[in-house]
Amino acid sequence: MTLKSIEKAVKSLNLKEQRKLLTDLPLLIHISQEDIARLKVSEKSFQFWDNPEDSIYDTL
Repeated sequence: MTLKSIEKAVKSLNLKEQRKLLTDLPLLIHISQEDIARLKVSEKSFQFWDNPEDSIYDTL
């Protein structure tokens, strides 16, 4: 299985299935609950970049 075939399969899922996959993905790729918690806490430190002036970088 290639990354392209996985991307194609994910795109073929309906919205409900995609959301379930998103919820299940950390366990499937062996990300610990502790690491997930760290990521959620760190998201707040990037909020100052969420502004119109920096929106040009949103698609990088």
